[in-house]
Amino acid sequence: MFKYLFPILIVLLVFPFNTFSEDFNAADYISDGTLLYVEMENGQKFCEQMREIGLWQLFASDEWKAFFDTIPPEFVEMIRGQQKQFEMQAGVTLKDVAEAFSGHFSIAAMDVIPGPMPMPAVLLSWDMGKQADKVSTMLLQMYQGLVPGAQKEQYEYNGQTVYQLATPAMPAYCAVVNNVMLLSTSKTHLEAVLSGKHKNSLQSYARYQEIKKRTLRGRSGLFVYANAERMMQMGVQMSGQAQQVQPMIDMIGVDALKGIGTGFYFKSTQVVESFYIHMPGERKGILGKILPSKPASKNLEKYIPEDLVAFRHSYFELRGFVEAGLEALQMFAPRQHQQFMGMEQQFNQQLGVNLREDVIYNMGDEYLSSVSLSGGLIPDFAIQFSLKDPKVFTAAIEKLLQMVPKKHRYKFLWNGYNFHYFNFSSMSEPIPVAPTFVIDGNRILITLYPEMAKNLIVQKNGHFPKDMMTYLDGYEHTDIQYLNVEKLVVPLYRTAIPFVQSMIPRSEVPIEFGLLPSGNTLKKYVNNAMMVWFTDQAGMCFEMHSPFGLVGPLAALGAMAEQNSPYNEPYDPDYDDSPVDEPVKEKEPTDVVVEEPAGEGVSSELLGVEDSRTWKNTNVKSKVSVYFGKSSLKVHLFAPMPPSVLSYGNFKLTATDNLGNAIKYKPGFGFRTGSEHKKVDSYALKNVIRDKGMRLDLQFSSPSRDAKSISLTGSFEIKTAEAKTLELKSYGDLRKNLHVSEDISGLKIQFTKDCKEKSVNLRISGDPVKLKTIYAKKGETVYKSNGWSSYKSKGDTVTSYWFKDAIPDDANIYFEYADNVKVQKITVDVKDQMLP
Repeated sequence: MFKYLFPILIVLLVFPFNTFSEDFNAADYISDGTLLYVEMENGQKFCEQMREIGLWQLFASDEWKAFFDTIPPEFVEMIRGQQKQFEMQAGVTLKDVAEAFSGHFSIAAMDVIPGPMPMPAVLLSWDMGKQADKVSTMLLQMYQGLVPGAQKEQYEYNGQTVYQLATPAMPAYCAVVNNVMLLSTSKTHLEAVLSGKHKNSLQSYARYQEIKKRTLRGRSGLFVYANAERMMQMGVQMSGQAQQVQPMIDMIGVDALKGIGTGFYFKSTQVVESFYIHMPGERKGILGKILPSKPASKNLEKYIPEDLVAFRHSYFELRGFVEAGLEALQMFAPRQHQQFMGMEQQFNQQLGVNLREDVIYNMGDEYLSSVSLSGGLIPDFAIQFSLKDPKVFTAAIEKLLQMVPKKHRYKFLWNGYNFHYFNFSSMSEPIPVAPTFVIDGNRILITLYPEMAKNLIVQKNGHFPKDMMTYLDGYEHTDIQYLNVEKLVVPLYRTAIPFVQSMIPRSEVPIEFGLLPSGNTLKKYVNNAMMVWFTDQAGMCFEMHSPFGLVGPLAALGAMAEQNSPYNEPYDPDYDDSPVDEPVKEKEPTDVVVEEPAGEGVSSELLGVEDSRTWKNTNVKSKVSVYFGKSSLKVHLFAPMPPSVLSYGNFKLTATDNLGNAIKYKPGFGFRTGSEHKKVDSYALKNVIRDKGMRLDLQFSSPSRDAKSISLTGSFEIKTAEAKTLELKSYGDLRKNLHVSEDISGLKIQFTKDCKEKSVNLRISGDPVKLKTIYAKKGETVYKSNGWSSYKSKGDTVTSYWFKDAIPDDANIYFEYADNVKVQKITVDVKDQMLP
């Protein structure tokens, strides 16, 4: 949805600013019933706090600067040249763009607009500060390239100018006050904001303030608030199956969930990511049994080893998990539940123990696991549970041990402690583990080997690491996990650097890797990581403190996976990617007609050509393919060249329509990648290729080390099918026969009752139909659709077209479609649609 909202708002920023309060905050103007609210309260303060984290300080250190200074000047100049070129074209510097994000920014989903395709009522608020004029000019240029010829209207409301844009996706309404831009998909909601502060605003809502306070802890950062209670109520209502859904909600206990908060901020040298669940009052159902409701005990803290790599200490209660699981099994699989209970009863009778009461429920309510170093190559790994009744537990364990053959179970006494361990090795098949457990007072210690238990059992004065106490900040934790990142990262770094310095061909890579920072420098700035869970009667808060954060690396991994995902190219029997001895002549361009489903921007391959060029005295065979959707173009180059050659290379395009007129284009939003044997560039084009066709002249060039340029050229003829227009009967004639279908030229038309606002739904089955547009016409007056949406239903594609004005009875409806596609069936419904 936001990919349509973004270009809509851009053009509105160049209009004269009105007056409004300087301390505008969207939370003061929207209702406390808002469904979702995303906020960056102070971008400048957020960036200032970011400079405090260890990772930022590491890259600002003198050693890193010395390493970066070895980057070849020509490469740096090339980057600066590209930056200057961008700034000249945009008329704004990157510094100006950064300053525009130094204020308040928020996105709110205030409500859901009902209809065949329910749409959220969204409000975007952006305080661009002093750089509003410059940034708006840049955004206007981007807008003109993305949405050519968009219709714009304006009117006055409460002394403010409101602009309305008709777009393919949905209408948008915008007002600019001071340096704050307000954009909404709902006219009603935007006017409510312009009317003044809300009587029951989100900012004054106690629940919102409580969640924000617990999520951000008073820091400036990115905050996301979700009204879980209202979302769940709307979801049950919209499902139309409240009687079936409500019992499930009661059984799980989700009705106790009132709100959710997510935060991302910086504290001292750490990145903090938080997640808060607001569940005040009594918790019932499955969640009430499995979610902890109190802090962990502190009896096992004294057994925390000294030389830690990692540990976890938490509240632990198995009774709730087991009972919740049995209740769910009884409800969803009563037969299996009955079988399980019978097997358990038989097992207890044979051994003379109550497995659940004497063993499982006897463990807890405290848990400690640890990984520590005691001088050997193998770290000491241990798990410890507190015991409620050690005597009953010990007696039950002794009976359970009788199930293990004597040759595998062993027992010895060491320093007054009874050690039990298992050995499953033989002379022919040694197994390198000997699971061991020791019952010591009100705890049971479990390790991989007896030696590990010896190392840990003498630990009596353990305590939390000092940096962890700083993170906890006086809070009582329910669950805490700690990782000594320094002990892992620094040794790995010191191991990897020698390989990097020796394995990289220094003569071909003009960077001095000998100046990479030392392990001691890394050690100064790398902090340890902690995950902590706080619980009280109001809710639960999960926090992740780390030197790097999880959001950034996970987003980067996701982007890398997307960029490097295998590309399944359409089969071409004439293309061979094996080495060739002689250059291969280019194929003659051929016309390809694109069949595109209605309402979908599915990219289709238009044409692929082959070309060969000599590179470094080696004959290589490359292939260029061109793809396009509604208003975009992608060029794929496949060639056996190093990634550096492809990455530094550039495409040069010359696009013209079939009349010889130049087609303007701009590079896409950063969709540019270079990898082994492949380079992809994306471009935004005016939407002329669907109507007139186009010619594309393409050249790829890249500098090389031997001062010779690598160049590949190709030309493409892109044509689209001629459009036909089908005129139907007048709307009034068709409306008289309510719910009656009529077949006209293969189109099955169905109309319902008249209404003020219109939406036209097309259900397409069988062969895909390339529908150009739909409109109504009375005389010279044309009633155009001002938005559309599409979804899949039972294998068919259903596309809804919206009309701002009611269609007159004597107006005819026209369908424009491609003549090269066989139309099997289109069902058209005109239904009530409340537009914002």
